[in-house]
Amino acid sequence: MRRGFTLIEVMVSVVIISVVIATLLQLFGSNARIFEISQKKVNISMLGSLLVGVTDLGMEKEEIFLDDLIGDFKVENELRQTLKDKKVYIDYEELLILDGADFEEEAQKIVDENDVSGGDEIDAEQSSGALSIEIGRTIFRLNDQTSSFTRIKLP
Repeated sequence: MRRGFTLIEVMVSVVIISVVIATLLQLFGSNARIFEISQKKVNISMLGSLLVGVTDLGMEKEEIFLDDLIGDFKVENELRQTLKDKKVYIDYEELLILDGADFEEEAQKIVDENDVSGGDEIDAEQSSGALSIEIGRTIFRLNDQTSSFTRIKLP
């Protein structure tokens, strides 16, 4: 009758347990890293959303402090002091400009494609310069994090 485990059995069980523990530690470490990266993305998106509320900013390249973005908002002094030291970089990239002539061409294509009867040619004098739309991308950078927004600018 055996009273205990042999040395080989003990060594095999120690190896199996150490492999399981190493796998669990690696899994926990990668989950913590993914959580940290996700938290940073949420924070930069939250801070970037301040830019959306300020229509004067974001349509040009500039460097500002976060405190300037919350100038019109009611916030606690502690938060304002925290944001006062953080400098952000705002880059603006123009994607598309549509002016009245572009709208005229598109409208004329729709009229032509749909065979709308009773409608004459669209008068270029009436529609040119009537409306201009600028579509661009604002890139919000804070340290090593970025967030971007597509913005539409009307005259």
